[in-house]
Amino acid sequence: MGKTRFGVSAFWDFTTSQPIRKGVWVKIGAEDNIALDIPDKFVKRFASDSESPLRFISELKVFLKRVILDGRKGKGLEVIVLDGFTEWLVNFETGYGKVYGGDDKWGLWRELKSEFIQLMQLIKPADTGAWLIATARLKRASESDPEWMEEKYVPSMDGWAKDNIGYYFDAVLYMSIQERNEKGKLIPDYSLYMLPRKGYWIKDVWGERWMELGLPNPVKNPSFEQVKGMLEGEKEDGKSG
Repeated sequence: MGKTRFGVSAFWDFTTSQPIRKGVWVKIGAEDNIALDIPDKFVKRFASDSESPLRFISELKVFLKRVILDGRKGKGLEVIVLDGFTEWLVNFETGYGKVYGGDDKWGLWRELKSEFIQLMQLIKPADTGAWLIATARLKRASESDPEWMEEKYVPSMDGWAKDNIGYYFDAVLYMSIQERNEKGKLIPDYSLYMLPRKGYWIKDVWGERWMELGLPNPVKNPSFEQVKGMLEGEKEDGKSG
């Protein structure tokens, strides 16, 4: 829940249970976090179904094209949370197999690459006018990964998408979770790594500024506003420093 909560916190204040920006939480496939308790009007779900297993791909593209058009009219979103890439890929690969069979692996990879590039073009902040925060699960790197991807753990994605995801984002960050015992209750603590950590693939165009400001790495139990404020030279309590 940590990475999704961080993304949603870009438009939702969990303390007041009120929006702070015009945003949408885009759920892909079975991704869900009902504990976040976000009203339905701020949520859009796109999932595969048995009758039309690839329809969610076209529906998502139609939605994003509408977001772009609304942005051009000055009525667009300020935040898009795409949750997440792992489910998008799994649903696409499964749906493709149901529609076309599982024998043509090259056909699958070609279509996967094409659809992924189209998705990246439709969620570009330059076109949507919105902050983009996307999630992915974590997996161990394999021997087939490119040589530059020396890390042990990488985003749980496949093929061309996994190898090139970093080119489309200013930051690819890692969030870990540990539990602490507080009066007999296990409380989750989340850590967001803003700078490279051995064994994990992390990219951050703001890394140099982060180090110049002497900011902590990782950031404990972060919110989007907290991290944004720290980068803008504010203290963790939101006051200028």
